Amino acid sequence: MIAYTTPQDPASALNGTGYTNSNTTVKNKVSIYQIPIGYAAFLPPLIGGNKKNQFIVTGDAFVNLAAAEYSTVTATAIFSHATGSWAPSTAHDNEVTRSFDLGASFKIGAGAIHSLYFTPAPGVEYGIVPAVYVDYARLTNGAPLKSQTTVDKTDVNANGNFTTVNDFTTTTTITYAGVLSDGVTALTTTDQVEVFISVPMVLKITPQGWIFGFTIATTPQAFYQYQGTSTASITQSQTATTVIVGGATTTTTSTSAVTPAGPGFTVNHTWTFQAIHTLGLNFVFFDKVLLDVLLNFKSLANGIGGQTSLSSLFDFNNLTIQATVPLS
Repeated sequence: MIAYTTPQDPASALNGTGYTNSNTTVKNKVSIYQIPIGYAAFLPPLIGGNKKNQFIVTGDAFVNLAAAEYSTVTATAIFSHATGSWAPSTAHDNEVTRSFDLGASFKIGAGAIHSLYFTPAPGVEYGIVPAVYVDYARLTNGAPLKSQTTVDKTDVNANGNFTTVNDFTTTTTITYAGVLSDGVTALTTTDQVEVFISVPMVLKITPQGWIFGFTIATTPQAFYQYQGTSTASITQSQTATTVIVGGATTTTTSTSAVTPAGPGFTVNHTWTFQAIHTLGLNFVFFDKVLLDVLLNFKSLANGIGGQTSLSSLFDFNNLTIQATVPLS
């Protein structure tokens, strides 16, 4: 509700010749709602023989919903003091509202991991834990703008209302396609596929009677991502209807495309392969005190957009020395 009111201090309002009362209300809100889902099942191992062996299957998904809300209301009234008292002379109303569709994004993924441990000889243990994860996602960049309606009221007779002869109201409705809530940014949709494979392996050798053993470990990992992004054409269709009090009603319609015209489609491939290696010595003193000396290094290769880079096989990360001393 917007009310036109006379000024509280007429003497200070433009030397008593005029006063403008204005009120503007703006609502502009974008909301994101996310619904995540995750699941893991611990199943009997496909290959037994060791109590450490486990088989785990996972699944996950999410749904993102983008919503928007927009409206503005501006009302002005010019008050005149020509008759010795304040009275509204010229009024003007402008209301803008937008309607939106929900912008929906989602992802679904699944993975599996199986740990396998073997003891081929006394003092020798070998473990391998292969894992794989795959997901698919369809992503949008926001809530699409569906339409915008502007109602503009003009007080031609300057008598403070919009109901006398020749006053007119123009209602303009613009229907959009392929544009986000700001009315400028093109709507994009991305289809994404990701694949991740990891195969950690470790070999521990502890010769009988020795105070130290050896650890040799490596973790090859491969990651691949495909992204196909489509950009929509932005088009708009405008219908303007003018209603004149005591006169005729006119309607005009026009359709146009606005920049960026689109449509467009881009594809991007990203992949990474790396192997993290560990060499270690494991000391045991007094059957309780443990000392580990670990040297880590890695090799790395990746590709982004057709460009490939390689690292040295002996890219050393760190040297770790850690001791474990029980208090009891």
